[in-house]
Amino acid sequence: MTTRITPASRAIAMTRSVPSTTARFGCSMQRQRCHSKVAITRNLMAGVQGCSGTTLTGAVGADLSGANVLAGGAMAGLDPWHFGIALLITLFAGFVKGAVGFAMPMIMISGFSSFLPPELALAGLILPTVATNLSQAFRHGWQPVRQTAWTYRRILIATVVFILISASFVHVIPQTLFLLLLGVPITVFGLLQLAGVNLALRLEHRARAEWILGAVGGLYGGISGVWGPPLLVYLLSIKADKLETVRAQGVVFLIGAVVLLVAHLQSGVLTAQTLTFSALLVIPAQIGQSFGSRIQDRLNQTRFRSWTLALLVVTGLNLARKAFW
Repeated sequence: MTTRITPASRAIAMTRSVPSTTARFGCSMQRQRCHSKVAITRNLMAGVQGCSGTTLTGAVGADLSGANVLAGGAMAGLDPWHFGIALLITLFAGFVKGAVGFAMPMIMISGFSSFLPPELALAGLILPTVATNLSQAFRHGWQPVRQTAWTYRRILIATVVFILISASFVHVIPQTLFLLLLGVPITVFGLLQLAGVNLALRLEHRARAEWILGAVGGLYGGISGVWGPPLLVYLLSIKADKLETVRAQGVVFLIGAVVLLVAHLQSGVLTAQTLTFSALLVIPAQIGQSFGSRIQDRLNQTRFRSWTLALLVVTGLNLARKAFW
């Protein structure tokens, strides 16, 4: 028996098929949205811009060496584990920064260098350094900042000028000799100070010392992102009190960090991808700094100086270590 298909029955069949087709389309769209959310989450965790259209293949166990880290728009090529380590390093560095006023870039560059190439490690610390020094410098208002900037104007000028000069050579100057020449004198200075040897600068030599130490700090800062130790040597030599030491570091480091930011936008170290990676590290840096500042407020002058000198010695030894491995 032949079944006759009438226009009415054809219309009924088409009507019945719509929910099934719509359901399949809805499921397809839902799966697509789900996959998109997973992709976006992975991109954020890896520091990849979601709108770039670049996916991070093989995120877990990704090659973290050399140009592969920066290739394809991937922000460091970090899997969640390594990205978490970067966050923890920054959190700790921010805490130390809040407690004694310095050492955050040195801690970050040392920690990052164990799993990131030097240029990406340098890029990562720049925005957290700007943010934390902004908080440190202006913690007690605008007027003290103006006074401090004028008092240490020679160091500021020399630091800024030589950061701009040395930043352009970040790709060509070997860091081994620079790190060694910076690390050894800092370690010796800190050890002598802890031993009670008086290395205070005579008043008539302070202006010359400011120019020289500012230039030295700027030279190292443009290449390695670390320009604090020479300033700290000067502040310890003139026996600046805790409040003055922390504020002076904040002002000098802030201006230097802004100059470093501009300089490496020109040098190519900072790109849209590496800036995003650096921006993600601002949050743990600020959180760590807020907790460290509470410790700083409870430290008396003697203990603050001892902690600062001890950390300076550790910093110097670490810089010297990086010269060899």
